[in-house]
Amino acid sequence: MRNQGKLKTMISWIFAVSLVGAPAILAHASPQLASTKDVDLTNPDVAAIVKIAKDFSAAIAVKDFKRIIDVYSPDVVYMSPGVPDIRGKDAEAQSWHDMLSSYDLHVDVRLMEVKILGDYAYDRAVFTMSMKPTAGGKTEEMGGRVFEVLRKENGKWKSLRVMVNSDK
Repeated sequence: MRNQGKLKTMISWIFAVSLVGAPAILAHASPQLASTKDVDLTNPDVAAIVKIAKDFSAAIAVKDFKRIIDVYSPDVVYMSPGVPDIRGKDAEAQSWHDMLSSYDLHVDVRLMEVKILGDYAYDRAVFTMSMKPTAGGKTEEMGGRVFEVLRKENGKWKSLRVMVNSDK
């Protein structure tokens, strides 16, 4: 039962990403925009957040742990269904380490909205994900929604709060 909780945490972690996450190990997938009305790429801060998502995807595609972890604030809190909140960048790093050592991933993200509020921002996305155990076995499929709050820290947007839910 404890391993199931850990697996649920690891699955949910992938989305971080919140947005900012948009991975792909089996194939690279860039975040897609739902509507330019809610994702105004003429705003440099919105464009920077969209770029973070793209860079995050590229980092996951090559399992670049350092680049993946760089998107998070030291104060990050990651919230997913059925498991305790994960608090702090070190805990987030451990979760990603476990995930990347255990699975090959393919994630598609559709950015629905990005809004800037001074030194804070939020984004909203939907995702689909497949996870194939690196040791072999059945590929797991899931999807869901992500809501992320970002904060500008030393001139760079960092993921501060991430809430993920799953359709399974």
